[in-house]
This record gives sequence, C-alpha cells and structure tokens, in this order.
Amino acid sequence: MGSGASTIVQTACKTHKPRRAAVALAVISITLLPSTSWAQTVTVREPVGRSQVLSVAASGVVFLIPRTLNIREGPPGCAPCARGAIPGYDRWALTSLDHGWSAASSVALGGLAAVTWFDMARGRGKQGLSEWSASVESVSWALATTEIFKAALARNRPILYTGDAVDVADVTDSRRSLPSGHASAAFALATSYAIAQWRRGNKLPGWLAMAAAGGVGAMRVIAGRHFPSDVVAGAALGTASAVVIQTIRF
Repeated sequence: MGSGASTIVQTACKTHKPRRAAVALAVISITLLPSTSWAQTVTVREPVGRSQVLSVAASGVVFLIPRTLNIREGPPGCAPCARGAIPGYDRWALTSLDHGWSAASSVALGGLAAVTWFDMARGRGKQGLSEWSASVESVSWALATTEIFKAALARNRPILYTGDAVDVADVTDSRRSLPSGHASAAFALATSYAIAQWRRGNKLPGWLAMAAAGGVGAMRVIAGRHFPSDVVAGAALGTASAVVIQTIRF
C-alpha cells in the first residue's frame, strides 16, 4: 500500500484522547452487572475439588484449540484497511497504538487479580478458598471462550485501520480484536469478587472492583488495542462466566 494512502488514513484517525477516555468509560459503565440478590448465606460444598481442577484444565484445552488447529492464522486481507468499514459506534475510537496505555491496562488487570484473589483467600478458611477457586475457574473459562470467539470472528484490530497497519500486516494477533481478552478477564475477576462480597453484605468493595474492571476496558480502547464493542463483548463474556460458575459452585 502506498505511503500516501497510509498518511491519509493515519491523519483521519487522529482524535482527542480526553474525549476518547470519557466516552470509553461511559460505554463500559452500561455493561450488564450482576444483581445484589447474591447477598445471601450459602453452603460451601468443597474448597477446591476434582471438578474444579478438571474444569480449569478443560478450559485450557479450549483456549489452545484455535492456535493448535491454525484457525484463521493467515495475515489480514488489508493493511491499512478502509476506515469506512468500521461501524459508527466504534469509528470514533480509532487511533494509533499507544504502548504506554496498553502496558498500563495489563498492569491494572494484574493488580485487580492480585487484590481480589488475596482478599478472597485471606482468613476465611474453606469459604475463602472456595471463592478464590471459583474466581480462577471463572477467569479461565472467560479467556477460553474469548479465544474461541476471537478466532471465529477474526475481527481486525484498530491498528489495521491506521498508517501503522503495514507494521503488523503479518501478525496473526492483529485479526483477534473481538472480544477483548483483558475486559473478559477483568470482569470475570470483578464479578466473582463482587458476588463474594455481596454474599457477606459488603456492597462497596464489589462495586469498586467492577469500576476497576471498567477502567481496564477503557484503557484498552484508549491504547488503540480494541474498539468499544470489543470491550463490551468481553465484559459480557467475563460477567456471564462468573455468574455461571458461581451458580454451579454455590
């Protein structure tokens, strides 16, 4: 692709970051959140049983299927791609890749995992260990299903619509934008933690965790790694994974 076309696309993609951040947070804030009806006493069946171990192992197998079977492993069909092909609700967020925000989103996700898992497990005996194992299981299935959808949908990442597209034209991951894995994992973590807190009647910590997950998703949009709809889809998958696992385990 000629340098002139790349320059035109890159120029068209420039937006104001404060506006992107505000709209990203607004989009993510309307993502479906679980109900506080979870605030109830439950009977713990087993802290970490064979079924949980097998479930996490199975999710690992599912996660590896797309790469093992080389599903949609080819390069993208365009670099750069036509900006007009992007839906209007995503087009506003189109921007060049920002490595700083991308790294920050990964750090924030790791911090969310560390804080929620530590708080679940500390000083609560079998109950805390059960909550922790359910959270791990939720995240593992959220990431597994996300990987399957990424391969099946093969949506181009935002960078393929900018002048930097030629630099990633041969990178398979540039076709794995929908849904966002960071958002999926973050909302699986936050929802699992929130349900555990609401079960004890503690509402604020759960909502703070959900807000932190929304922040992770917003940073992925600001970084140019994902479109807003990628993040919303990932948030829905992560939330659903946590709710399903909580329903099964408690």
